[in-house]
Amino acid sequence: MLKALTVFAFLAASATASAATYDDFSAGQNAIHRGDPDAAIAAFSRALAAGDLAPGYLPATYSGRARAYLQRGRCQDSASDMDAALKLRSNDAEAYVLRAEAEICLKKQDAALADFAEAIRLRPTVQIYEQFAFQLWTVGQFGAAAANFDAAVVASSKSNPHLPYLILWYAMAADRATALDQAILAKHVRAIDRDNWPGPLLELYLGKLTLDRVTAKAGDRNPQTDGEQKCELSFYLAEWNLARGMADTAKPLLENAVNNCPHNFLEYRAAVSEQRRQAK
Repeated sequence: MLKALTVFAFLAASATASAATYDDFSAGQNAIHRGDPDAAIAAFSRALAAGDLAPGYLPATYSGRARAYLQRGRCQDSASDMDAALKLRSNDAEAYVLRAEAEICLKKQDAALADFAEAIRLRPTVQIYEQFAFQLWTVGQFGAAAANFDAAVVASSKSNPHLPYLILWYAMAADRATALDQAILAKHVRAIDRDNWPGPLLELYLGKLTLDRVTAKAGDRNPQTDGEQKCELSFYLAEWNLARGMADTAKPLLENAVNNCPHNFLEYRAAVSEQRRQAK
């Protein structure tokens, strides 16, 4: 009887420990969703330290903590956790993307590009094509970037609100590679309302509008929208000029984009990246 009670007590204690560990895992997930990386790191670390988390939860725990580490700028810790996550689940496309983000943070561009390529092999989605293309563009691989932006456009639905910008990035990257195919571009824009922004920029790449006419079409009565469109105009016209070897003309346009684009805009990050490239 005593032996039976002892076994029961052990099982009950194990169940309690597992429940507490799962609570820590859940707390980590909730902290990530509400934007509290410090709480997420603490909760995921407790879950991992307990040693009794169900194996199926381990990859998500490492990935969750890696994301929190990345938000805190702890790039190497993030990369190490993603190494652990991918050892446990090597066919997770999103895990390769997250490790690529950590590698970018560590300035390991070649490793990041390799992980993006593996993610696309596993799950070729619009988002992954787009992220991969942007990183290729960042390191100056314009032709490969254009091919992946093109793939993102092809994979995207016509109702995708970001489709005009995906097409624009295809055109811009291909133009930088001196490989813009206007027939492909014309096919991509058939369903796009080019009277609305960024339509005039697409018309520029199609050869249907001059720079002056594109500039005249940028802007809006809403002050915020007006500023956003004009900051975007600065970036894309800078890229247009760089593709034609006019770095001096592009320089003040890039400065304007960096100074005036919202920091959550892709154009802001791209302008900062371009400034660094031009400074080398």
